[in-house]
This record gives sequence, C-alpha cells and structure tokens, in this order.
Amino acid sequence: MALSKYERKEKLPYGAQAEIAEELDLSEATVSMIQNDKLVGLTPETIAKVREAIAARIGLPVSEVFRPAHEISSVT
Repeated sequence: MALSKYERKEKLPYGAQAEIAEELDLSEATVSMIQNDKLVGLTPETIAKVREAIAARIGLPVSEVFRPAHEISSVT
C-alpha cells in the first residue's frame, strides 16, 4: 500500500522539496502540490518526474510511495 501524504512528509528530509524543485527547474509549489496529491492542471510528465524524485529521496519505489494518479480523489 502506498504512503499517505502525511507519511511522505514525515519521511522526506527537511529541505528536500526545495532541492527537488531546483533540480527539476520547477517551483516549490509544484513539488508540494504533487507531494500532497493535488494533481489538477499538471502534466503527466511533470507528475512522474517529481514522484520519481520524491521516491528516490525517501528510498522506496514510486509504487510504494504514491498511489496511481487515476486513483487519487480531487478532494484529498
């Protein structure tokens, strides 16, 4: 089962969101939105890149860190 957004936040080291944003040339807000499963208006490519970077920082496969995008409710 995938981690909840709260578990992801707990496992992601302090400052990692900012580092990921800089590495991927994205805003911190974009990384935060994906971290929190707020995917409206984001391209599948951006979502995949950020999810891979977050999962790598946590040290788990993407499939263990995030649920598939089609399973995420827009009301999370």
